[in-house]
Amino acid sequence: MEFCRKTKIRICGGFTLVEMLVVIGIIGMLAIVMVSAASHMKATARRTHAQAMVSEVATALTVYLERYREWPEALTKRTKYEFDRDACWVLQEKKLYDVTVKVWSSSEGKWIWQERSLDRFGLLDPWGRDALKRNPSATESSTIVSGTALSDHRLQYRLDTNYDGKVNGEDDPPAPTNPKTGSPMDVRASVLVWSRGPDGIDDFKNSKKRYPSDDSLSWNYGQF
Repeated sequence: MEFCRKTKIRICGGFTLVEMLVVIGIIGMLAIVMVSAASHMKATARRTHAQAMVSEVATALTVYLERYREWPEALTKRTKYEFDRDACWVLQEKKLYDVTVKVWSSSEGKWIWQERSLDRFGLLDPWGRDALKRNPSATESSTIVSGTALSDHRLQYRLDTNYDGKVNGEDDPPAPTNPKTGSPMDVRASVLVWSRGPDGIDDFKNSKKRYPSDDSLSWNYGQF
């Protein structure tokens, strides 16, 4: 009977402090791993989305050139070669790429379809779109990720304006700079489209970078 009583007392006893600390430590480690994995998955999803966007827009513009045999003035007569409201509307108007989305209406208190232009300020990359969703009242000059402006997250482009089958220094404006030589790239394509990535900075302008590590490109970077 004494052995049974001791066993019963031992079974009914609680966790020791050491056991509780071990369990808490394991839970903490699992939480860190899960948060890290979720963050990595989110970053990967944004990069994948950005790559899909630049590829689709480049394809849409190539189709436009094949169909109409010239570039529209809305894309060539500009001071900035980025997809702002007017530039990206060319894609919607010609039914090449859907740039209409739902935006938050403060007066109606709900999401409504916007008449023109993706994300109010043009064709924004995933980092710009996420920032705008977090702050629907932001302006295009609002500071977001890494101290960059919302406008820094519009997709950029260059066109083969002299129709020689290449985007290079002979076009107006010239292609982005080749960081290896400091001269414009020479890419056999009708159009180049890219996202500046999460930092909102063109890596082409930094000759110290061997590869635009956080930019998403519509062309093979080694193709020049």
